Amino acid sequence: MIDLLALLEDGLRAKPERGDEHRAHMSDGICDRMAWARRKGFEMLPRAFPTLVKFELGEQFERAVADELEEELTKQGFRIRRDVECSLYGVVGHVDFVAKHDDESRDFILELKSTSFLRGKVPEEASSWYAEQTALYAAALDVARFGVLVGCRESGKLAPVFWFGLDEQRYDEPQTWRDWAFARASELAVVTDPGEEMPPAEPRTAWACKTCLWAGCEKNPAYVDTDLIAKLEASYAGSH
Repeated sequence: MIDLLALLEDGLRAKPERGDEHRAHMSDGICDRMAWARRKGFEMLPRAFPTLVKFELGEQFERAVADELEEELTKQGFRIRRDVECSLYGVVGHVDFVAKHDDESRDFILELKSTSFLRGKVPEEASSWYAEQTALYAAALDVARFGVLVGCRESGKLAPVFWFGLDEQRYDEPQTWRDWAFARASELAVVTDPGEEMPPAEPRTAWACKTCLWAGCEKNPAYVDTDLIAKLEASYAGSH
């Protein structure tokens, strides 16, 4: 019999990369070191097959939601663009959903996210890294209103759309989302520059190191000391 699961895995792994891995991404908010290593061209670990399946399910969910929203919002006079590329200080991003209207006060962008709600509980606020990624998009496109729509792949539950204003305060800080976005994009472009020294490993989530794809970081459970391996190989070669 044909191994259909192996065929599925082959197909998912054959999907092309974005092609801009050498650039800083607006989604690089979890760990600067991981982004630096990718931009520097270091070899990355392959993603686990279940992770590839989850990503595919997420893409299907996001596409279905965007399709329905586009159809309904178009009836209300909105002009919709999808997967819109943007850039801020050379940091690039792809916005899921941009809605424009003749009444500019109604313009907004929307980031669509799929995840698994912890114990099935619908979140009451957007994760900070979701909000920050979307704020970078909004600043790059100069769209004052931005939102995050999060759904659960397992239960089908949706959180209420979390809305933010680009010129509103970022959480309880005096800085606005716009000011934060410009400052963060400038920082991200520099600190992840492959010509710069390796930045510290200071991931912003508890799960970042568990899912990191660069085995050259000592905080990665799959850490490999490449310098030590090179020394051992050289020693072995010299003794034979």
